[in-house]
Amino acid sequence: MRDNLVYIHVETVSHLILSYGISRTDFITSIPRLPTNILSLNPVDYENEIDIATGFNTVTGEENIARYLNKGTTGVKQNWIDFDSQDDLELITPREVSELLYLGHTFSHIQSPFYYKLQNDYVFLTLPNDALKIYYRYLNQFYSVFSKSVIRHANRAYREKNGLFRRRPMMLEKVPKSITEELMPLFVEGAVLDFSMMTVNNTKLSVPVYVMVDSIYQMKWHEPTLETESAKLVASLDYDFSDQEWSIVISNQAAFEDSIVF
Repeated sequence: MRDNLVYIHVETVSHLILSYGISRTDFITSIPRLPTNILSLNPVDYENEIDIATGFNTVTGEENIARYLNKGTTGVKQNWIDFDSQDDLELITPREVSELLYLGHTFSHIQSPFYYKLQNDYVFLTLPNDALKIYYRYLNQFYSVFSKSVIRHANRAYREKNGLFRRRPMMLEKVPKSITEELMPLFVEGAVLDFSMMTVNNTKLSVPVYVMVDSIYQMKWHEPTLETESAKLVASLDYDFSDQEWSIVISNQAAFEDSIVF
């Protein structure tokens, strides 16, 4: 599988980010705080704690939550929804349990996955091809996750291109909110940042940005590929080393015509 690209598709109505190349670590180290309680949507593990009211495994306690989430970085496919209080699980109806089962099995929601009773901020789903579907109650929390992933991929591509695996990483500033907002029309269509084609010189680095409009089904179920005959190069994401600033160099203005900000 390719590990040198970042694919992003945003569904603004459902507050959903479908991504490939953004890691679990990017997510858990970028959100404001870790969940306080987790309801696992994976098949039930009878050796771990089970909530009587819903029949799902639960994870509670700061140390247990951290251990559970970090376990996702070792190849375990995680599917979960957070919740506010253990008492709230007793209020979940059979219909809502069936909706959660559907969510964990099909990686799709029937109704809004943000439940009043659970007061959840996230739904975290790992697809068979390791793409992630994450529902954010506050969609702008994705900005920090995106920035973390871009910087990680840029540093990895830099080391690989120069054969400098032991060299200290480039000290890159965070991708600012305004840049992510400018890219949002592309993300709504489905966009790829291809770090295998990143260029670096003494003054700047540049990552090409493509639009892949017809790639949603492939990204959900198959290995992601960058089909140059169907992908359209529309911009580059650049970083100026002297100014220490990110910018977007647009090569196809039409792709940016829709203004979508969350």
